[in-house]
Amino acid sequence: MEKDLYSSFSKFISLNWANRPTSVFELKRTKLPRLNKNSVAPHQIRALKMSSYPSGCYHKISDMSLGAKPFDSFIIKNAKGYLVICFDRRAYFIDVHTWCDFVEDKCSVTEEECDKISELTTNL
Repeated sequence: MEKDLYSSFSKFISLNWANRPTSVFELKRTKLPRLNKNSVAPHQIRALKMSSYPSGCYHKISDMSLGAKPFDSFIIKNAKGYLVICFDRRAYFIDVHTWCDFVEDKCSVTEEECDKISELTTNL
């Protein structure tokens, strides 16, 4: 099922993101009515935020990764950083800065809350 979600997500991005800004995504899925905010690791939040700044986020692709690497490393600057929270097949694209502000005093978020703060919602 997880493989299907990533396949559907990749297809959605390929078909629908051409006219949108450069973006980075962290995809999270829950089968529960809530997503624990700790499901998003601090290093993921940090990288999504850094990607949105002029100084950017640099990443070296591991030499141990399977398959052919497209290149050794990259830097992403001035991009939109999204947490994509999926409840079943419904995906909520939430700006990382909005997410951080919203969950600051919460332990978890519901699908309804994700719907309120998302910039885009779609079925995958």
